[in-house]
Amino acid sequence: MIRQLRANGEDNSGLEAFQDSGLTWPDDQVHLILDVSDQIEAKWEAFHCHRTQFGPSNFFRRLPEAQVKQMISKEHFALAWPEPKPGLHLESMFSDLSVEQLG
Repeated sequence: MIRQLRANGEDNSGLEAFQDSGLTWPDDQVHLILDVSDQIEAKWEAFHCHRTQFGPSNFFRRLPEAQVKQMISKEHFALAWPEPKPGLHLESMFSDLSVEQLG
């Protein structure tokens, strides 16, 4: 999102402050990236149902719709418990997890 805002000449200071807050999830601890592009129109409509959170100044509204849809076409998940070994990558939400994978 930050790269896209910069590329489009938009202010991204709010996102940079959030990223610097330590509240973001590290990329190397994402265990599954799920392609939801076949549901992107439903997801896009759902965003629009939250008018107080998705107003004209929202970061998602300041980029071209096609770019935003591309960005939100993948969802990222992390296994919270038990703590997995570093480098674990799951194939699906329902992947079998062995004792060796969990550490």
